[in-house]
Parts: sequence; structure tokens; C-alpha cells
Amino acid sequence: MNRERLEHLCVIMQRVIDEGRTFNMGSWGEVKGEKANLCNTAACALGWAALQPESIADGLHMLAVWEDDDDERHEQVILTRGDWRRLPNPLDHEIEFSPVFNDHCGFNAGAEYYDINGETANYLFDPGSYLEPRPITPEHVINRVKNVLEYGELVNEDEPEADPPAPTVGFV
Repeated sequence: MNRERLEHLCVIMQRVIDEGRTFNMGSWGEVKGEKANLCNTAACALGWAALQPESIADGLHMLAVWEDDDDERHEQVILTRGDWRRLPNPLDHEIEFSPVFNDHCGFNAGAEYYDINGETANYLFDPGSYLEPRPITPEHVINRVKNVLEYGELVNEDEPEADPPAPTVGFV
């Protein structure tokens, strides 16, 4: 578990609150309005993390994907403000966003970036795992991150953590 990055996720969530950013735990990222830019973006916890300079410097980033009028697929990695200008008008083309880290996307990118197992990544980033009243807020995410930092990662008790050792056989 990368404690420093998880602690920084709490800082990012607090920044989302303080700056009045739009938070939507049901979307990696979405653009509101006719111009694609950071100010018109709503995102979840992992989506906002993937848009922060500190996370980008560590290899976590956002990937935007869309099809043009000829159904040709386009991708744009979002690393700088200039990358937003390369995106089409969101009113003309549906843009899908996904966080990426070391060739992993979505929840797997979160698990790899924060060095946590899949159960813990789902606990932090999957809106279906939140039982709190809707809408899910950055405060909910901060509380969960603090729980993970204090108590450790979640373990799926239905799956063994590792294969048991092979029995040893001796000869007489």
C-alpha cells in the first residue's frame, strides 16, 4: 500500500471540496457544456486524481476516447491544459474518460497506482460499494481512505491469499 499516495488522495478530495469542483462518483470523467476543459469537468475520486499534476508526474493520467463523424476512434492523453484543446466539442461527440496507470485502466489503474488489492480499490472507487446516502461526496471518500490507512486493505475471505505449500515427501 502506498500510504503517501493515499494520503495525497485525501488532499485531492479536499481540494475538490474547497475549489467547488463537480464530483460524480459514477463517472471517471465527463465534460459539462460545449467546451472540454478542466473547469467544465465532473469526475470521481480516481478521475480527479488522474487530472492532478502530482499524480500525472507519477504516471497516473486520464485518457479521453471518442469517435469522429466517420466512426474513426481517437484517443488523447490528458497531461496538460493544452491537451484539453485537442478534444472535440462535447456536444458533437461523446467523450469517454478513463484513468490509466502502467497500461492498466479504471479500477485496475487505481489498484496499481495506490499499490492496493482489487477489493480495496473497489471499496474506495466503486460507487456500488458505498452504502451511505446518495450522492456520494468527497468526504465519504476521505473517510474511506482514512479507514484503509488506519486498518489496512480489505481481504476477500472467499479467496485464499496464496496457494498452500506443497506437502513434502521424504524417503526412508
